[in-house]
Amino acid sequence: MVMRINNNKKINNNDEINSSRKRSKETISKVLNHIPFYFSFAFFLIFISVESSFAKKELRVVYFSSEPPAMVPYRAFDPDSYAVINYIFDKLIGFDYEGNPIPWLAVSWKRIDPITTEFKLREGVRFHNGDELTAEDVKFTIETHLNPEIKSPTRGILSSIKEVRVVDKYTFRIITHFPDGMLIYRLHMFSDVLPSKLIKQIGYDEFAKNPIGTGPFKFQSIEKGKRIILVKNEKYWQSGWPKYDKLIFELIPEKDWAKALLEGKVDVVFNLLGKDAIRLGKFPEIKLMRKFVHISYQVTLANKGPLQDVEIRKALNYAVNKPKLLRIGEAGFGKITPSLGKFGELGSAAAELQPYPYDPKKAQEILSQKGYTKDKPLKLTALVSDLAAAVFSAIKQDLAAVGVVVEDKVVPRSEWAMRIPIAKMTKGKPDFDGDIAASMVDNPIKDAAFHYFIFLHSQGPFSIMSDPEYDKKLEWAVATVDEKEHEARLKEVDRMIYENAYMIFTYQRELIIGMRKNILVKGIVINGHMDNVLWNAEILE
Repeated sequence: MVMRINNNKKINNNDEINSSRKRSKETISKVLNHIPFYFSFAFFLIFISVESSFAKKELRVVYFSSEPPAMVPYRAFDPDSYAVINYIFDKLIGFDYEGNPIPWLAVSWKRIDPITTEFKLREGVRFHNGDELTAEDVKFTIETHLNPEIKSPTRGILSSIKEVRVVDKYTFRIITHFPDGMLIYRLHMFSDVLPSKLIKQIGYDEFAKNPIGTGPFKFQSIEKGKRIILVKNEKYWQSGWPKYDKLIFELIPEKDWAKALLEGKVDVVFNLLGKDAIRLGKFPEIKLMRKFVHISYQVTLANKGPLQDVEIRKALNYAVNKPKLLRIGEAGFGKITPSLGKFGELGSAAAELQPYPYDPKKAQEILSQKGYTKDKPLKLTALVSDLAAAVFSAIKQDLAAVGVVVEDKVVPRSEWAMRIPIAKMTKGKPDFDGDIAASMVDNPIKDAAFHYFIFLHSQGPFSIMSDPEYDKKLEWAVATVDEKEHEARLKEVDRMIYENAYMIFTYQRELIIGMRKNILVKGIVINGHMDNVLWNAEILE
């Protein structure tokens, strides 16, 4: 019944358009009968122009439920912000669909010595304002991220970089403080190049209001609380792309995403829950794409108060029914992960570890020994992003069953990202000082060290814990340029995370994209991020 009503509505709209076109044609025909031929030809051109306006193609996508914190790289770190940033800006290093580094703005790179890597830029690339991309822009961009006065949340992830040296107009070298096996992966996500001349003229604050990059789309506007509109970059360096005129991010509550797709209010939902995918898969006007990717629900723990005790942290893991989480959150589409590392990530020990078993009796025994029972529960607080609300609700119930009471607050993921300690890098102190932080997060750069840093290192932007021994272990793991050694060291870090139960471990998702049947998407990147997915999508007739 719903689909019949919506289809009728679409037909009625089309009837109105067709009726309007018919009246326009009849009017023009009458006029043409009374004027010379050359005027007739002029009117014909005008009519064709009016008709062509109906052919403008717009791709409407929903990826977040409220406005992202920022649309410029030096003020953002969260997935929502970078979903927009990566369509306005271009990075130095691209990824193919399996997460392998490929040329993008940088066409080649080579290691000169253990701490020096030389890059060659693509020639002839221009920013949206017409300025040509040069090595000076790259130097300016990285120095912006590293400048403590800018307070960029990306400063930590790029802090291995000591300096950038310009060799010539299209050549530069990056010198690191130590041999950095993660450098190329860092530069995939966090090297969106800024126009140095323009920012020096107008300043960072003014630039943030109207961001300009070299990307496939230009920023047009934000309709407060409704949508973000980007328009096609007609002079994009990848000739012939994009193939549609506008990319519109609709701001819709997560609970309404599937409904919006079904009703034709959006063309693409990038993160469908499994239960919604099963339901939508029954409708012929909807098609689905799935891929097992590096996305999971991160439930981090603050190692303070009662949670300083590793045995209590382990008890929380025994208390949670992970198979049930997978059924509730994804209708079974995914795989339980034993630690923070995901299957297929560089440096993950997931294939070598066994998940904590669901053992509520053991959890109760541990908690009882520590003085906590159902009558005298362990009380914790949590900040939960809306994309993790259903999964965390199940976690909360399991914990309550063993005597752990959690007071949680659910907020949009964009707000979640700014309220946990990422805020300490921008506002001086965190807005959230609780015990648990939970959200659904992808790994945009494949290297597991990225999540090991951002969620658990004391300087990580999403970390609510601090363990000097862990920090040293992770820093040691990253400080090698031998990839096999880098991977082996990272596996040691993952085992450390597992043994210390720094988190409540959950599961790895299948990313499911729901779209209208006339949308053509070439593939899904294994990192689960939205870049490289929609810029080269097509809208079929």
